[in-house]
Amino acid sequence: MTIVQINAVYGTGSTGRITREMHNFLVQKGHESFVFCSDKSYPEENIFCMGNCFSRKVHGALSRATGLQGCFSAPAMTKLLNLSRKWRRIPHY
Repeated sequence: MTIVQINAVYGTGSTGRITREMHNFLVQKGHESFVFCSDKSYPEENIFCMGNCFSRKVHGALSRATGLQGCFSAPAMTKLLNLSRKWRRIPHY
C-alpha cells in the first residue's frame, strides 16, 4: 500500500514526531510511505520539503492577517501534486 502524509513539519514538535514515527512504522511493515512537509529535521528517503523559509513566513503572515488557514500555499501545493504525479498515477481532478 502507498501512504502519503502531509504535515507542516517532520520530526519536531508533536505532529512532526507522530508523522516521523508513522512513516518509519509503515516502511518497517513493508508499505511505501511518502511525507510532504515544509520543514524537516532529518534527511530521510521519501521525505519531500515543499516551499522554503520565505514562503512559510509569507503564508503565516497572510493567514494571521486574514484568518484564512491553508489558503496561501498554492505554489507549494502545485509542486506537491506535480511531484506526486511523476511517481504515481494520481488522477487529475
